[in-house]
Amino acid sequence: MPLHLLRLKARLLQQDRLYLCYCDSGKRSASAVFLLTQLGFSAYPL
Repeated sequence: MPLHLLRLKARLLQQDRLYLCYCDSGKRSASAVFLLTQLGFSAYPL
């Protein structure tokens, strides 16, 4: 899911899942992990 849609569509994700985030540079994946963890999800960057 693109980072710009993540906040809008986070309600569609399941809380009991582990999410891995990735991108080319690592900056967007770090932002995605921060957002997901703030919303109560388990997320890690690759």
